Amino acid sequence: MPRTNAKANTWVSDLRRQIKREHGAGWKVQEQSGRARLFHTLEDGSRPSVTLNIEWTASNSTAIANEIGPLAARMNEHDITLKEAHHRNQQVGGVVTGDGIKAAANDWQAVGDGFLATEEDLEVDDDIDSSWVISF
Repeated sequence: MPRTNAKANTWVSDLRRQIKREHGAGWKVQEQSGRARLFHTLEDGSRPSVTLNIEWTASNSTAIANEIGPLAARMNEHDITLKEAHHRNQQVGGVVTGDGIKAAANDWQAVGDGFLATEEDLEVDDDIDSSWVISF
């Protein structure tokens, strides 16, 4: 009878397989200080990471897996780092827990600062900008 690896059948292995299936091979999770730590491997081989505010338990495996989708979407949509995407999710979104999404208080100062930092990177056509001001 073939030997089976008992460790391969744990909730952690199931979680990692689910993450790989849903988000690709570049995403990894592990435990750090009782919390879930998320890694994203980039093309250059670097592995930035963030610690999620989710306890590392089997009952939170769905919450851990569900955290990746919004982070990946925000990273792709805004061309930002994992750390910045996580920071923005904490500012304006809820916290994903084993009990579902918990509403978080919005840090409007941080949201405004982030907007202004993004706005500085945009090129503005003065003609369009002035016509908008005149119209309104």
